[in-house]
Amino acid sequence: MRAFKLGLMPDKNLWAEQEDEIIRSNYPRLTSRQLSSLLPGRTQLAIKQRICQLGVQVERWACKHSASKEFFEEPNLLNCYWAGLIAADGCISQSTIGKTKTLRIALVHSDGYLLERFAKDCKYTGSVSISKKKAVEKKILGREIKASMAATISISCCQNWFDDLEKHWNITPRKSLTLQPPNNLNPEHSLAYVKGFFDGDGCAHLRKNGILTLCFYGTFESLDWIKSICDRVSPQYTDDWREKSRKTSELVQAGKIYNYSISGYRAEQLAEEILKLELPGMLRKWDKIKEWLKDKADKKIAISKPVQLHVFDESKVYLGRLCKRGHDYSGTGQSLRRVGHGSCVKCGQINAKVKTPMVPMSFYFQETTKLAPELDGTPRYLGCLCVKHPYQNTGYSLRYRGGRGCIECLNSRARTKREEAASTIAPVICLAD
Repeated sequence: MRAFKLGLMPDKNLWAEQEDEIIRSNYPRLTSRQLSSLLPGRTQLAIKQRICQLGVQVERWACKHSASKEFFEEPNLLNCYWAGLIAADGCISQSTIGKTKTLRIALVHSDGYLLERFAKDCKYTGSVSISKKKAVEKKILGREIKASMAATISISCCQNWFDDLEKHWNITPRKSLTLQPPNNLNPEHSLAYVKGFFDGDGCAHLRKNGILTLCFYGTFESLDWIKSICDRVSPQYTDDWREKSRKTSELVQAGKIYNYSISGYRAEQLAEEILKLELPGMLRKWDKIKEWLKDKADKKIAISKPVQLHVFDESKVYLGRLCKRGHDYSGTGQSLRRVGHGSCVKCGQINAKVKTPMVPMSFYFQETTKLAPELDGTPRYLGCLCVKHPYQNTGYSLRYRGGRGCIECLNSRARTKREEAASTIAPVICLAD
């Protein structure tokens, strides 16, 4: 040091060339503690710093754990799922004194089983740490946040992971606002990545009206890529009348991040395609989705019971493809749809809260001809039963051909109105001259 200060040495290098060669030839096969026995007079901390200065650091010094170095080498279903989770909830930190990188994934302590599964899949010999801090309530920007215990895994023994993560999935340090979509993934690998991303930065909502909604949060580029995958797996409506009446799913900006959500039959179809893949998942999210899909399947079976096939007017309705709610018309495997815009008749009745299904008028006319031929050719016909005014023992009530109202009910209401109008007329008193 004195020679350096006096200008007798060109740089502040107090290590001999022979010492540097010992480090280059033995690290990382030997740890810094083992190297200290080969370099007398050098402390372990000094050897660690010299390793960083020489740039020969491949693994974290004195790392006592190991993992599969080839786990992220080539994309597959399993590592694409974990890459999606890392892209959402993972963090890559780099040492300030060297090139060592560390992968950290932190989840709520109740989701620690997912990190245990990751350690098993990548053959990591370390353990998942659970923070011992109790749940604490704090405020962030005036909003109360309840911070609970966390499960964390940290891996630094596989430095080649970080090159593979960046190469295939564009996962880099400080990626929260810069994350880019993966590169060249096939359809199945893309769905696996979407599932991992959803487990990290996604949520599922079950609305009061029974509609499933899947939400994703992240950067514009990553969500735009996820949107393209969703559009391919579960495309938007293609009918012009639907596009005019319904808004399509788009990315919405919320501060520095964006969110994207899909609902209804699209969310259902996407969830079903993802569940076909044999992958791990976050139970508190996917168990809820599985239960919802099962309930909907049970309801679909219940409403698909065969019923009497009525004759219907083909100029107004027709049998088309089965609707998303599964309204099978009389066991035909198809749904009854309206001519012109193709909407399901049963769905329309449910949305309009019609309690009794609508039967085509031609069916009632045919029943009138069979049961009451005296009404044929008159402006009256036998329509659906009115509880108050049945017509003889036919099980129907008399109605006008120009509408569906019960004739007796209409006459009764007309008489009531006339009586009310007569009672409100003031009496006229005539006075004699």
